[in-house]
Amino acid sequence: MNFNAQQTRYAGIALVVLGAVAILNLWWLLPVVALSGVGVYIYRRQRAIGRINEAVQALLWGVALACSA
Repeated sequence: MNFNAQQTRYAGIALVVLGAVAILNLWWLLPVVALSGVGVYIYRRQRAIGRINEAVQALLWGVALACSA
C-alpha cells in the first residue's frame, strides 16, 4: 500500500474518532454527523463551481435531515 501523508492523517483521525464514539457510547450521534457532513460537502462543492443557490439548498437539506435523524 502506498499512503501519502494526507490519507494517513485522515485514517488516523477516523480511528481516533471511532474509538471515542465506542468508549463514550455515542453511536446515536453518527447519523447526525454523517448527514451534516454530506450537506457541508455538497455546499462546498457547489459553491466552488459558482452555484450559490444550489449550495445553500444542499446545506439546508443536510442540516434539516441531520436534525430529523
